[in-house]
Amino acid sequence: MSTHVTISRRPAQALMTVQGALRYHFTMKVLFTLTLLWSFAAWADDIAPKQWEFVNADALQSYNDGVRHLRDARPHDAEKEFRQALELDDSAGMGWYALALTVVNLNRPVEAVPILERISHYFPRTEVLVELSRAHFANGEFEDAEAAAFTAMMREPKSLDVHAALQWALLRQGKYDDALDVLVKARETGERAEWDCLEIQARVAKGEFENAKNLLPKCTTSTIPEMVNTAVRAVAQEGADIEVLASMGREDAGTLVARAVGHVRRGEEERALELLNNALQKHPYHFSARVIRGGINYSLGHLEQAKADLGVVFHGKAWIEVEQSGMLSGIVTKSDEEHLEGQLRHGAALLVLMYAENEQIVEGEEVLARALGRFGSYGELGAAEGRLLVAKGDIDGAWQKLGEVVKVEDTGFIRHIVGQIAFAHPGAMPDDVEQFISKSTDWTAHYALAAGLSNQNQNGQCMVAADRGLDASGADGLNDEQGRVVLLEVAYGCALNSNDLKKAKLYLHRLGLSNARPDYAMRHAAILANSGEYQLALELLDAIGPQPEMAAFQSTLRVSVHTALDQLDLALSHLHPEADPNVVSVLGYKLAAAKRGEEALDLLQKVCPAISGESQKHCTAVIDDLQK
Repeated sequence: MSTHVTISRRPAQALMTVQGALRYHFTMKVLFTLTLLWSFAAWADDIAPKQWEFVNADALQSYNDGVRHLRDARPHDAEKEFRQALELDDSAGMGWYALALTVVNLNRPVEAVPILERISHYFPRTEVLVELSRAHFANGEFEDAEAAAFTAMMREPKSLDVHAALQWALLRQGKYDDALDVLVKARETGERAEWDCLEIQARVAKGEFENAKNLLPKCTTSTIPEMVNTAVRAVAQEGADIEVLASMGREDAGTLVARAVGHVRRGEEERALELLNNALQKHPYHFSARVIRGGINYSLGHLEQAKADLGVVFHGKAWIEVEQSGMLSGIVTKSDEEHLEGQLRHGAALLVLMYAENEQIVEGEEVLARALGRFGSYGELGAAEGRLLVAKGDIDGAWQKLGEVVKVEDTGFIRHIVGQIAFAHPGAMPDDVEQFISKSTDWTAHYALAAGLSNQNQNGQCMVAADRGLDASGADGLNDEQGRVVLLEVAYGCALNSNDLKKAKLYLHRLGLSNARPDYAMRHAAILANSGEYQLALELLDAIGPQPEMAAFQSTLRVSVHTALDQLDLALSHLHPEADPNVVSVLGYKLAAAKRGEEALDLLQKVCPAISGESQKHCTAVIDDLQK
């Protein structure tokens, strides 16, 4: 919402304008101790304003300076000026009101509540009651928020601010029918698009998605972008058809982002990127667009672009806005709050991860510290911190951190990092993490651990890890075909590495000949051929088809098997110039025994020079016999 404030001798009007600019800009979740709350309440008992406006000129000047700072998104500076004004003249109710409004904006609603309660006692103005409701809401005191907003509605039943505050409080408590009843009364005061925007949120929260969607056209005629964007997001988050959003004809950043999310759900990342690019041209500091685009680019392997997007969010101006909650606007229901807060938390963790993967430790630690300061400790950030410790060479510390994380949270992002570290350092994994993986139905974590164990030649443990992953979604293996194949592949390779042919056959049977990795299959075929299991060896070779990069080895195997089966013409048809000369010489001897002397002589004359020792002597002797 744009803000135009003229600082003058009318301070109340100036503050009301800034109040409008900050209307939807506050966070919804702050945890403070009761002791802290009591100390603020005791301090607020001394507040006893005598009039609303300032009468002291110097105090008024400080107040006006504070309003300027609020207008320019500098709430810390605004707080200093308002406190200075109150030191000069603490009898002005508007000074205390401005201070309370500012500390809410600074994510300290627990300080604002007792101030606003005292001010509302002396000046039960509508705007004071609305801000008291919002402060209670931000402090998690939803019943008190409802009570304050209801009192305000009794005073001014036509006020949009009043109804918005009351709606937030009711929806957060799950009182969806009450919220709709209040809107019926609101409509009696006059029709306006904003009532539809508020009703959309109630309908979505109640699960009446179609009804909510039908209200969008009227809502989008509102001149308050924050209300429209909140309503659009509410519908989009519940799975609105992308076409419905597109047909609305809105090109604001919020709608474009909502449409992009829909395309991501469909797996249409490229189209989502187009919409996000458009949104960011309109609003370069739209944090949702940046975080979503950063996540898409990371998943597509565009790491520099992903880092650039997330870096904009978590450095400089955008981070200041996030710290001040200025971008967390229009939060109403619990799902809204968790969606927006979670998106931002995930973005911070993802940026730390990318810095860690690129071994940019200083940059990663800076974002980590800022995220901890803004959100506190949480699972995904802890996992990213673990990955940062790996980059610093502290493997034990990383596993310890991951062990703490997996006890309390399980997300795809956490499993991704666990998998990364398990792949590179499986040996140091603590029991907590191993149990976490063993219980997971996400095949990627099982695969990473199995592959890491395979790389360290711990083939028995590799097969155990792969088997756990295969059993994760039922006795017949994973429902995810990709996961099933890659887990069977790694298990098959580990069985071959340990010369456990029985298990190798079982894994191959479950995998299917057509899915066998060519290098594994040829290694298996060689083992089978040496064991006399020629038919299965041929089936493997037929299944994988020609492999140009392994043509010589493939030729050697086929020549060996067909020769052993006395299929001499087939053996000749698979000859390769670089096939093993010892194997080819055996074919030559069999051709000689089959009275095919010319073919045998031609073949042996080519390969005998490449054979050494006693084998060469025998080859030369056969050539001599053929030439007689």
